[in-house]
Amino acid sequence: PIVELEEEGAHCRPEALVVTPEQTGTLTEAQTEMVLLLQGRSRTTAGEHRFMLGAGTLRLHRAFCGVEREGESFLLRVNTLSRNVLPADAEAELEALCADTVRRCWTLGLDVSGLGAYQALRDGDLGLTTKNVCPEIRADVKLIKF
Repeated sequence: PIVELEEEGAHCRPEALVVTPEQTGTLTEAQTEMVLLLQGRSRTTAGEHRFMLGAGTLRLHRAFCGVEREGESFLLRVNTLSRNVLPADAEAELEALCADTVRRCWTLGLDVSGLGAYQALRDGDLGLTTKNVCPEIRADVKLIKF
């Protein structure tokens, strides 16, 4: 997280700063929240994830994430519960965000979904570097209202 110090105290910004041996970069608020979701972590004690979508705020709980091989590419599956009304395009927006976030982190040298481990098993190469091209990724997000 990015912590800012001000006269009235310190506070955390919703964006994240990623520092790896390869390079340093930032993630947007939405990308930061997606990384937390994919890693099974949350900013809240209730385990909630909030995403600002075109149709409003989406509150997600109990996310289950997995990775599957599809030939030379990977499928990221995310199944999660939503407390509020589901906009028609919410799943598509989250699928795009998920894939974009994994690609962005990969270019920064951070493997948030374990794709490097899958590639290492397949190729016998254990190194994740920025020279490695991010494998083709497709995300499949299923939102279940409760």
